[in-house]
Amino acid sequence: MYALVLFCMFPLFRASQLKKLGVYDYFIDESSPLIYNNRLLMFESVVRASPSWAGNWLPSFSKCDSYYRVRDMRTLLVLVNITSTCNHAFGAATVFTDVSGRDTILITGTPWDRANSPSRLTWSGPCSGSATSCSVDMFWSSSLGLEDATWASRAPGVSLAGVGVYNNDVMRVPSSMDSSFVWAMALETTSERARFAVSMDADPRNVSAWALLPPNATVPSLPDTGSCPSLRSDGTHFYYLTGGMDISILRSKDLVVWEAAQRKVLLHGDPGDCIIAPAWFGPYLPSEEAQKRLSDCGVTGNFGDDSDVDLVEWPSSFGDGSVATLIQYGSGDQRTFGFSNLALFNGTMNSFLQSFF
Repeated sequence: MYALVLFCMFPLFRASQLKKLGVYDYFIDESSPLIYNNRLLMFESVVRASPSWAGNWLPSFSKCDSYYRVRDMRTLLVLVNITSTCNHAFGAATVFTDVSGRDTILITGTPWDRANSPSRLTWSGPCSGSATSCSVDMFWSSSLGLEDATWASRAPGVSLAGVGVYNNDVMRVPSSMDSSFVWAMALETTSERARFAVSMDADPRNVSAWALLPPNATVPSLPDTGSCPSLRSDGTHFYYLTGGMDISILRSKDLVVWEAAQRKVLLHGDPGDCIIAPAWFGPYLPSEEAQKRLSDCGVTGNFGDDSDVDLVEWPSSFGDGSVATLIQYGSGDQRTFGFSNLALFNGTMNSFLQSFF
């Protein structure tokens, strides 16, 4: 149903093309598109770091610096604001099947104080640069309605003592990779380098099963390579999507030796970052400030960065078993303004990842 509406709304384009659709919201950072019980949802991190972000903030969370929520992307209505995630930021989410065969949304994220720094550069908390008690905490629900009361948590979660972490991403490792571990977690450390943790337990919520890989398991020290990770696999390679200005992609068979693509996934300075996404996705700009910024973005050419990418594969409308890949990313300078954007690739996620190599 969702893909049928999508392809009716947007003109068709070649499978090799990645098309920017435009802005669907303002300053919702570290988001993850999800397919949950055949519904297209968006996990979102909501932050109270400056007055211009207030359009997405709930007064009931006044004692929190940040929190997580889940939105239905067909209606753009928020399904749940998750009370137990108060004071967590830099989140990511994935869907897995639990032992009873139910879809389960798993959110992973770190505790940070993101409200008390006007520069947004001196945030504090247990996962700061001199971290001694950092952990990637976990929140999950298997409820059809994802009601607030149905969310369970493990906080503290995966212990990363001695390592400071901003963003993360978690993926199940395909059996075709013949790997010794079942789950892999990409970590953006506070030195803006990538680190990885892995688990050999089929249940990713077993926090004691996770272990940090040695420091040689990291992506090369390239511009923006380490920040805002999204980790995927095509069954042969791991793919690491990353970006703080433009969005880059690398691949590896072992999380140690990496090959960087010769072209970028997305480039900043593109008018596609300053248009409102078509009607099916909105337009949804919750404040006058957002609308002013969008206008200024197009007029002044101040497109800012492309960063914080995440993606999901979903059925296409052609009736031939094919799929499309929806990409969510952020644009803006990450300090004074920022947008939540969408892009679309008409093809499988594997074909999307492989097209860069």
